[in-house]
Amino acid sequence: MMRFDVRLLAMPAALGCATAPASRPLAPPLFERIALEQAGDAGVHTYRIPALAVANDGTLIAAFDARNDSPNDLPGNIDVVVRRSRDLGRSWSPARRVVDFDSGRGGGDPSLLVDRVTGRVFLFYEYAPPGTGIFRSNADRDSASAGTVHPHVIWSDDGGARWQGPRDLIASLKPAGATGMFATSGHGIQLSARSPAPGRLLQPYAWLDAERRMHAANAYSDDHGATWKLGASIGVGLDENKAVELADGRVMQNIRAYEKSRAHRLVALSRDGGIAFGAAVEEPQLPDPRNNADVIRVAPDALAGSREGEMLLFSNTADTTRRVNLTVRLSCDAGRSWPVSQVVEAGPAMYSVMARLADGTFGMLYENGAAKGITFVRFNLAWLGRCR
Repeated sequence: MMRFDVRLLAMPAALGCATAPASRPLAPPLFERIALEQAGDAGVHTYRIPALAVANDGTLIAAFDARNDSPNDLPGNIDVVVRRSRDLGRSWSPARRVVDFDSGRGGGDPSLLVDRVTGRVFLFYEYAPPGTGIFRSNADRDSASAGTVHPHVIWSDDGGARWQGPRDLIASLKPAGATGMFATSGHGIQLSARSPAPGRLLQPYAWLDAERRMHAANAYSDDHGATWKLGASIGVGLDENKAVELADGRVMQNIRAYEKSRAHRLVALSRDGGIAFGAAVEEPQLPDPRNNADVIRVAPDALAGSREGEMLLFSNTADTTRRVNLTVRLSCDAGRSWPVSQVVEAGPAMYSVMARLADGTFGMLYENGAAKGITFVRFNLAWLGRCR
């Protein structure tokens, strides 16, 4: 059962919050919360790994793992569930399993990507044969192999109501010598006309080489998903990652550290549309307990040099060691600083993903508690705070 909570709050006293000019009055602060799934619902042991996207018609699409028998990652009896909302997340369609294997096979770790030109919605996930997971994979690149996990994609041309596929991308994406690979859960992006590769689709991936070092890279398509290739490795010691296009056309990759010694996010920049990157450097303003996080544009269509064009949102569990204190941050200068923040969940939480909704508010799907369930929140900038 969905559990709904709406709050109209006083303006937060967050650092960086400022009163808008009288000619542009702010909407009232908005924060809505609804619990979509909890452990045990529909006989599912654990719900995890949220993905979120908005179709061209404004339909909000959520996807996540239904881990039927245990909280464990693949291999195992895991399906991908989709729910849809046509009213900005206030109500949702019943859960539908769009990836559902049998005979010991599983599929999980979903990520959604919308092609704004064609309207097609892609859902990437990891397919695991019986007994095979990320760390139990060999270097096979054959779609028939039962010894490795496979990067799969399905797609919808009607806003997530019906899905086609799957298609196995292992031959085109998996690097020679690599073992396990998986799409970073959450969402991909499409590059704008300001990019050196306008219209390019980017889906972040992580993969292990023969020495068990973890890499980050983007899968990309320049033909609306007909073919896919994998960009250059951003580096080793990296893990789940997200891409965001900046107002000047550069792509910023925000990355989870793979190494236990690191306690902050890493950031890398690309000038060629998300294929090759400079070095990934630690961002001390973004503490992170090695967890999946998200970064998005506040106003994707805003012009370079404009105030809104420089604004980014970032979400993660803002702690150096524990998955607690789920926080949304606002940058007013394309990620150089993060002066505005609000806490969404002070206690335990894990993965989070965000989307700009059709009305200009923002949605977040996240794992509540220690893998207890999936919650959706909707908020606006008046709740979060404003750039000075």
